Amino acid sequence: MANADNARGLWPIRHQSGAEPQAAEYAIATGYAANIFRGDVVEGIADGTIEIAEGANVDNLGVFWGCRYVNSKGEQVFSRYWPTGTAATNIVATVYTDPGIIFGVQADTAAATDIHLMADWDDGTGSTSTGLSGRELAASGGATTGKSMRILGKINSPGNDWGAHVDLEVQFAEHVLMGVVSGVGGI
Repeated sequence: MANADNARGLWPIRHQSGAEPQAAEYAIATGYAANIFRGDVVEGIADGTIEIAEGANVDNLGVFWGCRYVNSKGEQVFSRYWPTGTAATNIVATVYTDPGIIFGVQADTAAATDIHLMADWDDGTGSTSTGLSGRELAASGGATTGKSMRILGKINSPGNDWGAHVDLEVQFAEHVLMGVVSGVGGI
């Protein structure tokens, strides 16, 4: 049976230490003009806020998991995604930043021979209905160095088979808390 095409960004599975994954809080600039969906990779910028990271980014901060803010009507809003251009105050984003977290992600396609390789993600379109990212791992473009995520293996769940749209376990290979080093990696 073929895997379902269900790109939804990254989601935390576990921490390599055995502890539960923990998230941190960061600000988003009011009026930031891009959607950030649950499961999107973000980066920190010079003013102390976060923004969405591009697919081949080397200074990844973590995975966005939602936000809260006070809108222009004075109402507290909790959201799975940051709506582009939102004018708000007290903006707090929840981000899984620890580079020891192992994430799940759907790949375009992958085989067991891709374990230990590195890959970037495709910039998919998220859903304003569900708040979920539309990104997936571009595992078909895997390499031994110079990519953002390291492929650790296939998620062991019924109906998840190697091939197109397989769900993988990955970990950041290029992350600001590990030092910004383009081309890190290799086995």
